[in-house]
Amino acid sequence: MAALSTGHFLENSSCFKDKEGVDKCPLMWKEFSKLDYTTHYGQDAYCTFYSKNMFGFKYQPTDYYDQPFDDANELGKPQFSHWCFNGKSSSQYVNERMFNLVSNLKDNPFFSLSMHIRMTHNSPTRAVNIDKLIARTLQRLHKNSILNNTFLALFGDHGIRSGKFRPTFIGQLDERLPMMFIYVPPWFKS
Repeated sequence: MAALSTGHFLENSSCFKDKEGVDKCPLMWKEFSKLDYTTHYGQDAYCTFYSKNMFGFKYQPTDYYDQPFDDANELGKPQFSHWCFNGKSSSQYVNERMFNLVSNLKDNPFFSLSMHIRMTHNSPTRAVNIDKLIARTLQRLHKNSILNNTFLALFGDHGIRSGKFRPTFIGQLDERLPMMFIYVPPWFKS
């Protein structure tokens, strides 16, 4: 995800290894921000820019940033489970946050990068749990005419990287061929 967000491979960019954080990296939302887009970055797990080799953000990276919610989840409060909070899955919160933001800001240029990690990470079977959620979110975006001026990319970054599933034929495909769907508004096509 870091490579997609910057256009640089992890191995080739020193900004990812900066102990002060990844704020100096040329993250794609910075380009949108320069063009006066409102920006959003949301995910449901503490791992993408906070991994064994990266030190996260020192400053809030986007106008709307979901990390504080995830931080509360990671503290292990009794009302949280690994996938749920207050009767909703972490994926529901990611989708609701994104939908509410684009609904409220639909008349303004807007960039959002929203990621589902918890429900699918290291499990080939849990992805089915968010299929209906994503379908409903796409239907709501369409019904509310938000897709009329929206470019939408729905993708996975990789499949299972370990365990008994990986060495199978399907496991090898899953690891190397993440899916990607791109929606382009009808007016742009013509």
